[in-house]
Amino acid sequence: MTDLDGYWKADTDTFYLYLNEDYSDDPTTFAFDWYNTENGEYIQLDDIVLSSEGDGSNLETTLDQMMTTASVIEYVAQGTYWIGSGDETAMIFYFEDDQAYFDLLYNDNGQIQTQSISGIWSLDYDHLNLIDDETGVSYELGWDLSEEGDSYCFELTEDDTTYYLYESAAEDVDSTLDILTSYLTAEDSVDVESDDIDLSDFLEGYEGHSVIDAFMLSGISPDFETRKYCAELLGFVNYSGTSDENLALIQLMGGTVQ
Repeated sequence: MTDLDGYWKADTDTFYLYLNEDYSDDPTTFAFDWYNTENGEYIQLDDIVLSSEGDGSNLETTLDQMMTTASVIEYVAQGTYWIGSGDETAMIFYFEDDQAYFDLLYNDNGQIQTQSISGIWSLDYDHLNLIDDETGVSYELGWDLSEEGDSYCFELTEDDTTYYLYESAAEDVDSTLDILTSYLTAEDSVDVESDDIDLSDFLEGYEGHSVIDAFMLSGISPDFETRKYCAELLGFVNYSGTSDENLALIQLMGGTVQ
């Protein structure tokens, strides 16, 4: 995730970030279009629109929020696939250029069904806005990006439902959908309330380096609490989700690290 600190200036179309407080160094520059509407103020970077709920009276606050949003976009929107699971569902969220895609999969009597939303999107400090290309319906989702060990959890909230999504190592959409399908059709599952469970072969057959993909391929929710529960049963005292711990967890559960 990009994290740039410094001292900034801005004119009508360029944001300047300096390392030195006296502005003596050559700045990093970000070109943007700035405009106001009755609904707030906006900055547009290429095809991405960043917005705030301000009224234009506090440029510093607006730019701080927008730069945070821009760094999040750079991380989540550059060719990454975010996957997660619910009680009987699995989902994928990803970006391609100015399009966002959200697929919700569920098992309907042995048949995998999909509900899809895709369309033009924008992101502000609090919300992700998506207009469905097919229906024209506008969706507003709350979002958050939180650290979990060496990785991140991307949260999307709609009404009272929160989707917890994690970065997959899959390199294309089809591979990611195969992971979700495996999760929904897996015969085994982990009962996190059980005290009598053998986890030593749960990931048998998996070859790779993503604990998120490994868990979902085996029908196990990849959320942090489930991973921590499994880790503690296998001897991790203070599992925090680091890369080394996740690789060890794959091996201890019967998978092969590559």
